Amino acid sequence: MASASTHLSAPSSWVQRLPHAIPKLVLWGAIVCTGSAMMALWNYRALHAHFLEESSALHRTLSQRADQHGAHLTALSAVALAPQDTGHALFRDVADTIVRFYPRISDIALVPFDTSRIAIGTITPSAALTDTVRTTARQLGSTVGIQPHPFLPGHYLMIKRSPNNQEARYGVMLTIDAQRLADDTGAFWRSPGDADWFNRHRSVMQRPMLAA
Repeated sequence: MASASTHLSAPSSWVQRLPHAIPKLVLWGAIVCTGSAMMALWNYRALHAHFLEESSALHRTLSQRADQHGAHLTALSAVALAPQDTGHALFRDVADTIVRFYPRISDIALVPFDTSRIAIGTITPSAALTDTVRTTARQLGSTVGIQPHPFLPGHYLMIKRSPNNQEARYGVMLTIDAQRLADDTGAFWRSPGDADWFNRHRSVMQRPMLAA
C-alpha cells in the first residue's frame, strides 16, 4: 500500500511544482530568443559592413575598367589615323591584342563613314551593326557613346568618332560583355552565398537596424 501511495503522490508533487516552474521556463525561452535575435542582428551587421566594403571595391574596379575602355578607344582611334597604315593592318593587330588580353572586350571594329569602304574588325561586323555604329558615331560630340548591343543580349557598345572632331571619318567600336566586367573582383561576387543571404534577410532585419 505504501508503494502505491508513493507512486500516486509523484504526479501530484510534479503538478504542484509546475506553476513555480512556468515563469522560469518563460524566462529561459525569452533569454534564448533574445540571444538568437542579437546573434542574428550581429551577423547581419557584420555582413552588411562586408557587403558595403565589397560593393565599394567593385564600384572602383568597374570605374577603372570603364576608364580603361575609354583609353582603348582613344588609342585605337590614333592607330586608325596613322598615315602609314592605310590598309589598317596595324589597327587589326592592336585590336586582336586587346581582345586577347581583355576577354570582356569581345569585339572591336573600325567603321568608315564612307559607305563605299568596308568596315574591319576582330570579327567583320554585319551590315546592320555597321549602320548602327556609323549612325551613332556621326551624331556624337566629343563624348563616347554607350548603348545596348542591338543583337547580343548582355553586351553593350562603346563608340567613339575618329578623329574626335568635326572632321571625323570613322567610328571606333568596342563590344563589351557585361557579365565579364566583374571577373576577378573577389570571391564575394563569384560565390553568391553571402550576397544571397544578405538580400534574403535585408527586409526582415531592416527594422531592428534602423531602430538601433
